[in-house]
Amino acid sequence: MRVLYIGDDRELAEMTGRLFRRNQYETDVAVGIEEALRVLDGGDYRLVVMDCDREAAYLSSICRELRLRDAASYLLVLTGNQEDEVSLLRAGADDWLKKPYRFDVLLARMSALLRKQW
Repeated sequence: MRVLYIGDDRELAEMTGRLFRRNQYETDVAVGIEEALRVLDGGDYRLVVMDCDREAAYLSSICRELRLRDAASYLLVLTGNQEDEVSLLRAGADDWLKKPYRFDVLLARMSALLRKQW
C-alpha cells in the first residue's frame, strides 16, 4: 500500500519517509502542496499524511482539493493547533493528530485508518 507524506521541510520529510519505509510503508515524499499535487497526479495512494504548518483555512482548502481529486482513500493531517480539528474533519480529513506527537502514535493512527475497508 502506498503512502504519500507531504511536509514543508525537505529534511524532515525525507527523514519521516525513511521512518515510514522502515515500518513497511511504501512511501513517497512531497515537499510543499504544489509538489504534492504533481506527485498525486501520477500515483495511487491509499493514505496521504499532510504535515504542513499553515493556517486552518489553507489546510482545509487543501483537504477539499485532495478529496475532489480522489487522491487517496484516507487523509491524516498533522497540525499544531487543536482548534483546527473540526474544520479539517469537515473539509475531508479522516483523522488528525496534534503536534508534537509521538511517532508510535502516528504509526498506530495510520494502521487504524488502513485497516478500514476500501
